Amino acid sequence: MNIFSDFSVLSWNVRGASSLRSKRHFRELISGYHPNLFVLLETHTQFITNLSAVYASPILSLRVRLWDHLNEIKSHIGRSWVVIGDFNEGIHLSETLGGHFLRVRAMKSKEVMETCSLMDLGFKGQKYTWHIHIYVVMHIAKRLDRVIVNCDWRMQFLEVFVETLCGRQLLRDALVSEV
Repeated sequence: MNIFSDFSVLSWNVRGASSLRSKRHFRELISGYHPNLFVLLETHTQFITNLSAVYASPILSLRVRLWDHLNEIKSHIGRSWVVIGDFNEGIHLSETLGGHFLRVRAMKSKEVMETCSLMDLGFKGQKYTWHIHIYVVMHIAKRLDRVIVNCDWRMQFLEVFVETLCGRQLLRDALVSEV
């Protein structure tokens, strides 16, 4: 099964992304192509950063490959780095309601974060990003999605915070939150 058979990525390198004309064109691109992922590259930015979007497999052997890959990426990162996505594992007991908290797996996740010099940005809003109801007798909820950054990124973006909305992570700037 090819998971990317119906997956599309649209990348747009544009100068003046915040202009009304660019915003209108952005909406036209989204409605015309319906991409699964949209990458906007602004040619005149005031910062340079590295972004990694991850999905950690629930299969432990595949997740270990992701951890190894993040360690490899770390060796090539020379500036700020943000990693966002579904890590498929809580790192603290308090991030699990019902079900099992696997301390050994959580420790491995923390170890990778430490090795890669990454810190969790925490969150505002809904605590859990994943929920399942098993019949009517059990409700399991966990915080599996997170945003982790290196110190360079954090120092560059002091006002940025993570807000969890309906199980989705939203990276926001304090100024944007007022809009």
